[in-house]
Amino acid sequence: MRYSHYILGIAMLALSAVAHSATINLTAKFTPAINNSNSDGVFTNTTPQSGYCLTFPERCPGEMVSINLPLSTTISYPIVANNEPRDGVYFNLPKTPKTLTVRNQDSGKTFDVIFRMTNYSATYGLNIGTYDWTSGNFAYPPSGGGCGYGGIGTHWPERFIFMWTTLNNTNSCYKISTIDRTEPSKFYNMSIGYSLEAKDSLLTVGSGTYVGKLSFTVGPGGDFDFGDNYQASDSVVDINLILSVNHDLIVTTTPESRALSLQPCSAGKVCTEEQGKQNWERWMITKIPPQLTARSDFWLSSTGAFTTYLQCEYIQGEHCAIKSDNNGQLVPVKAYLSMPDNIINQQTNSTVLRAPMAINKDVLNNTFLTRDIGSNRKGSIDFLVTQQDVDTMLMTRPDTYRGTVTVIFDPQIY
Repeated sequence: MRYSHYILGIAMLALSAVAHSATINLTAKFTPAINNSNSDGVFTNTTPQSGYCLTFPERCPGEMVSINLPLSTTISYPIVANNEPRDGVYFNLPKTPKTLTVRNQDSGKTFDVIFRMTNYSATYGLNIGTYDWTSGNFAYPPSGGGCGYGGIGTHWPERFIFMWTTLNNTNSCYKISTIDRTEPSKFYNMSIGYSLEAKDSLLTVGSGTYVGKLSFTVGPGGDFDFGDNYQASDSVVDINLILSVNHDLIVTTTPESRALSLQPCSAGKVCTEEQGKQNWERWMITKIPPQLTARSDFWLSSTGAFTTYLQCEYIQGEHCAIKSDNNGQLVPVKAYLSMPDNIINQQTNSTVLRAPMAINKDVLNNTFLTRDIGSNRKGSIDFLVTQQDVDTMLMTRPDTYRGTVTVIFDPQIY
């Protein structure tokens, strides 16, 4: 996220807690890139790796992630050969997408995200009868159709570490033993992977930190269901989401756009210095005061919402002003903003053409949304001194009026 501004010099010259809960704190960020139109709303994990991917990073390519799940399960009674699924090693996991609302900590603004658990890993011990399962050892996908192959399992006499992908369905994952056994007596060192994306476009969402919580029940029939034999160490899993939305906002200008000379010209038009001289000559004949105008061009790259406003060296009423070198009197300079056509006003949902600019931050009326990501799109600010105020300026001639205006482009709209 960038906080952008540029400075203009304007001169007119020659003028509640839950018991028994396991808690996971997940952090992730959304930072769309201007140069690749990444507006799909997919969050990138920023939580430190733990669990399977920390132990075996070479088996977690790309952006694959595993986060420690502070649960363990303990066997209650022996497993008999050809057991019923729920009487043996059994997992039914919250694998389908879950939608939740996250809230901006400062503004209270909200949006919805979709969370899905993408893989599950655990360690069990003691490792007796490694291959005495109908679907092979734990490196291979279990029965039930709820989990897929996730990576090569690693085992020693005292333990077996495995990871499975979790398929987007409600099916369970289980192993059927081909022998009578009292092991695995415990599953521990559990971890999960996840995906997270916004339900709708985040181009209209302000930068900031958003938080939310998912709660899952643990136990027979719960979200985390380990069957009837294995008892879990906790009855609830809480996942706290701390999400960072960081929009990009880049404003570039030229030296010519930062040092303006107001010229007599028609409203909404920009005159060259030579045209300005001709218009002054016309005033000497007609004695009808002209208007003074100038235009500052800028080029905008944006991925989200922002506000734009002015900070003034001198203020006259609701406008920035320029000041007389002779007697210090102030004359207001009106400013009008025109945005690139991919930017719209949040309140009117329309493009921005010669919209009056405020001298203070006004997010109610001057918040702008990026309709689609744009790079180096041209916009402008028109400055105007009215005929009445020009008439006032002419009373002190010969004179110079000057002042500095800072234009703020601020993605912190809340």
